[in-house]
Amino acid sequence: TDAISPKVESLHAVALTMGKQSRRKRQRSKARPTPTEQESPSTLLQKLRHSDSQTRHAALIALTCTLLHPEQLSCNNNKSKRVVSSDILNSVRELVLSNDLECAHAAAMCCVNFLQFGHRHDKNSLTAGWTLVFSRRLATCQEALSTLGTTAKQWLALTVQCLMALCALVETNPLALDYIILDSNTTVDNCAMLISLAKFAKETLQTTTTMTTRTNDQDEYIRDIAVYALRILHSTLDDNIIMLQTCLSSRTAKDEWNFIHESCTCPTLPLTARLHAAACLVTARQLGISIVDQKEWTSTLFQRAVLETVVPLLQQSIRLPTTSYYQNLLCESIQAHELLQNEEEDCAMERDVISAVQAKGESARSIAKRQAQLKNNTSNQDKQKDDDAATHVQSEDAQKVWNQEQAKWQEIVSPVTLALELVANVTSVVETISHDDDDDGMNHDMEMNDDLAWGPQQEEALLINQIDAASTATCHPLDAALLTSLGQSGLGESLVTLLKSVCIYTDDMNKSVHDEISSLPQSIEKDVEDLQSKCAAALGNYIGNVTNWQIPKSLWKDLQLASESSTGMGTEGVFDAMAVAVQTRPQVRTHIQAEDLEFLMGQLSCTTSSDKITVDVVSILGLLCSAESHPLQVNEKVCGGLLSLLQSSSSTMVLSEVFNALMDMYGDDDHAQVFDSLHVLGNFQRNLPRFKQRIQAERNKAQDQSVVEQWRETALNASRFISYKKGQL
Repeated sequence: TDAISPKVESLHAVALTMGKQSRRKRQRSKARPTPTEQESPSTLLQKLRHSDSQTRHAALIALTCTLLHPEQLSCNNNKSKRVVSSDILNSVRELVLSNDLECAHAAAMCCVNFLQFGHRHDKNSLTAGWTLVFSRRLATCQEALSTLGTTAKQWLALTVQCLMALCALVETNPLALDYIILDSNTTVDNCAMLISLAKFAKETLQTTTTMTTRTNDQDEYIRDIAVYALRILHSTLDDNIIMLQTCLSSRTAKDEWNFIHESCTCPTLPLTARLHAAACLVTARQLGISIVDQKEWTSTLFQRAVLETVVPLLQQSIRLPTTSYYQNLLCESIQAHELLQNEEEDCAMERDVISAVQAKGESARSIAKRQAQLKNNTSNQDKQKDDDAATHVQSEDAQKVWNQEQAKWQEIVSPVTLALELVANVTSVVETISHDDDDDGMNHDMEMNDDLAWGPQQEEALLINQIDAASTATCHPLDAALLTSLGQSGLGESLVTLLKSVCIYTDDMNKSVHDEISSLPQSIEKDVEDLQSKCAAALGNYIGNVTNWQIPKSLWKDLQLASESSTGMGTEGVFDAMAVAVQTRPQVRTHIQAEDLEFLMGQLSCTTSSDKITVDVVSILGLLCSAESHPLQVNEKVCGGLLSLLQSSSSTMVLSEVFNALMDMYGDDDHAQVFDSLHVLGNFQRNLPRFKQRIQAERNKAQDQSVVEQWRETALNASRFISYKKGQL
């Protein structure tokens, strides 16, 4: 699922909402108080626990500007960072349930800031209990909203903050899910409460008779309620069959799920809310297949909803307005970020002037003149370049402009990213294996010596396991029907088009725009990389599992160009998709030409490639040289590159893939001349012990033990390969 992405708004917005503070224009000469200038914790606690509500409210607002300000919470400098004590957090949490709505709203906002920007895993046990607090507060909000309607702006604002806090808890704290499930079975039915809030938002937004009595702020709050209520429901259901059973066991379960289904097509709901409703249906369909005693209506409803409603919604959602619009958004974000940086530099210069005056007694006028001259001398060219943009926003607050650009960016990118996650989820069908995993004839707790010397019995058991697993793996009929439908949906073409757009390599791309985009702000760059990665993952699943999709002839070239224009995890995702295409689509292999082989060999020797990319490239080369006919020179070139990697790599995953590729290439005695001339057998004998040592060193460190089992399997096969080539088998 996606990370927390709150609306970009001033942290002082609560002042406008509640009316107790007025927002004042930031003065450059007055910096935000540093932690050393703040009140002592004991004084702060006294104010938080004060009998006067205005004093408590003022203390909470002060916290959002100091200790619980996002910049302070996310600060990496330990000298300037001040840890928020558990006593303060507990006091803030208690105020969430306050009868004073202004205090409750400010307290909820403090909690949201802490959970989103300052939460650490060692605080999980402390914050998990907050789930019950926010559930109960939301229950009172639900009751108030059903009675007072949209005139209660304070209740709307409080509901949004509580939903944001609960969302952060569910998505970042595993212990919070336990409280959600426990609470749903006791005093508060969280499923019903979240659906009730979403239903309130949907019905209110559909009501046009009272539009004149609602402000834009109120409509924005109502849309947020719909988004976060359905998002929390989506997150709690994700891989959580207990929560699904709880949601299906209520007397009103059928009506509630019908409402979720209808929400997917409701035009008045935000697209993000509709996608979260779709995600609930996708998750329920997948988990519901494994529920033996599920009610008859559930499988029919979920399957029909995904086929008839979710798939068309995804088809509409995985697209950008236009490629040029996407590029313009990136350029505008860069300009806004540069303006913000310039303003921060000006503030830093002014602080330097003040410090110099205090330290040396030098005239402020002379210092300012000297530093301004220095800045002008070093940035004349940049100043000329930015004159037009600076003139346009010279009267605007740079932080406000940056926030607005981020909001525009998130409005476009967030729904697309969520839709891509759903496509990857829908297309990742897991085959079921009917044999007993524990009765495999192998001792998985077997102690390994330095040589990992498994005996013939273990080898035989492993081979039997592989044969049994391949023969008993089946696809559920509902999954098979879904995959067939996906192949006719047009999703594959949309994914390819989107990948071309987000990797910025379209033919009409202006070179100056491309150069500008190469200097993205860190937050935007992370979003772009995430978008590329998820698009590639969804396309890889689609290529591998939707077998009735007629892939375009240009697929390999599109993927290759995308790999050259993407970054980080995006590049890794594209190479994963390339490997899947070569493995599952024989026609793709016929499209690979001599220049493509050079491209792959270049990636093999590239020192900056990650281990994951190297593994994918080795897999592609091994398959091309084992499944497709090719000349002796190509075999020799590929074999030489793989042997060089076998000798130099220290990565266990890379070594495993190289061994597998070489065994595939020479298992049938093809190209024996190359095998002998390049001494492949000798390289196996020299490097296999090192590979086994790497497995033993990493077996207890690996988070996924199935990967270790794959490495063990490779080592066994390599031992058998050596024996076979020596004529001992």
